[in-house]
Amino acid sequence: MALRVDFNESLRRDEAIARIDGLEPYAHALTLCEQPLPRDDIAGLAEIRRAVRTPVMADESVQDETALMEIIRLEPPP
Repeated sequence: MALRVDFNESLRRDEAIARIDGLEPYAHALTLCEQPLPRDDIAGLAEIRRAVRTPVMADESVQDETALMEIIRLEPPP
């Protein structure tokens, strides 16, 4: 079974990393964590993405082409 967690913009930067890392025991089934931070905190999403192993999905943050390009620009290299 594949699982995704959608935080619906409910976390703050200071708690998101710990919460996502806390899901690590379920990494075998967890495919991604969706939108942990408020939609306007694109830099925060990039910070979290660099700090955790679980993929982070931007959903509500992709409000327009400008936001999408900023998300791509801040994505860490593979």
